[in-house]
Amino acid sequence: MVRAGSSFLLLLSSFLTGCSSFNHDWEKAGQTPAPADDLSGRWDGTWLSDVNSHNGRLRCIVTRKTDGTYRARFHAIYRQVLSFGYTVTLKASPADGIQRFNGEANLHWYAGGVYRYEGHADGTNFFSTYSCKYDHGTFQMKRPEALRSGSDKTAFSSVKQLVAVTTGDWNTSAGQMRRFERTGDQSAWTKVGESLPVVVGRNGLGWGRGLTTVNNLSGPSKREGDGRSPAGVFRLSSAFGLAEPRSMTAIRLPYQPLSSVIECVDDVQSTHYNSIVDRSRIDQPDWTSSEKMRAVGEQYRLGVVVDHNVDPRQPGGGSCIFIHIWQGPTIGTSGCTAVAPDQIEPLVTWLDPAAYPVLVQLPEAEYHRLQKEWGLPAL
Repeated sequence: MVRAGSSFLLLLSSFLTGCSSFNHDWEKAGQTPAPADDLSGRWDGTWLSDVNSHNGRLRCIVTRKTDGTYRARFHAIYRQVLSFGYTVTLKASPADGIQRFNGEANLHWYAGGVYRYEGHADGTNFFSTYSCKYDHGTFQMKRPEALRSGSDKTAFSSVKQLVAVTTGDWNTSAGQMRRFERTGDQSAWTKVGESLPVVVGRNGLGWGRGLTTVNNLSGPSKREGDGRSPAGVFRLSSAFGLAEPRSMTAIRLPYQPLSSVIECVDDVQSTHYNSIVDRSRIDQPDWTSSEKMRAVGEQYRLGVVVDHNVDPRQPGGGSCIFIHIWQGPTIGTSGCTAVAPDQIEPLVTWLDPAAYPVLVQLPEAEYHRLQKEWGLPAL
């Protein structure tokens, strides 16, 4: 999406925006329903370079200005680890329920110079091309709310990769993982590879806070420190590990290397609750409890972030949920999902952010009961 080169990497810091600040504004914007016929509101998806195939997660908060133009605040992941934020003014014209827009932003010579954008959006979908001197590609996003039906198949309309984890019942920690993929929202699911054993929370599963609403469904609810893994549907947004990014080029998800200052905050009183943070970049840390991720060792050699309780974050709703390497096939976790050491890399390298991968985690009986309603693949 931006020009590669040592000069860019050296000077990028002048354009980096605080991830915590954007996340705060993102959650605040989510408290206002998105208009059905306007660009305003939140958008979530991916960017893709047509020049070098680089890609990553992309989010945007759009606000309407008094002069009728729009302020689009983008927040992207670049080179699997760097958060990059900038703002573009978009001019839009409505026609037949579609907003067609264009705009440009000068990101300076070391980031590619002037970027130009042209695209369209309706109530659910946002598509834009971008181009600059060194790069061109596409943005594809959807309303986060479009993935939150909880009662029909629209929760999976963009999903082309699905990781299904099932257990014997709510209180069992042993389970099975299956991978599925498809080419489009009307296509049939195809199983990828063989089923493999997993372990979940030592006390089983509890309904979590993800892409589907779970009101009036039977079963326990996930809480901080309860030893249960979240049940439901959750986006698989990024990866992390002990190795440096240059040795993890096969991973397509945004990748966070675990240095000694990377922590996941589980203090329910903290403004950074349920966030992975670089402690050295926080002026005044406000937490007394966190997981020093690198210190976990082999279990976090490689892992995937499960977007549980993130939009918005509910204090006490559960934090720091991942897919990672198990301690052993009979040892439950504190709330994560864990696999054998030789299974983590095939899983992580298979995941593609452009395919909107999700984790569907349920007791087997619940999975079968919700299969038709949610449009789940047959086990």
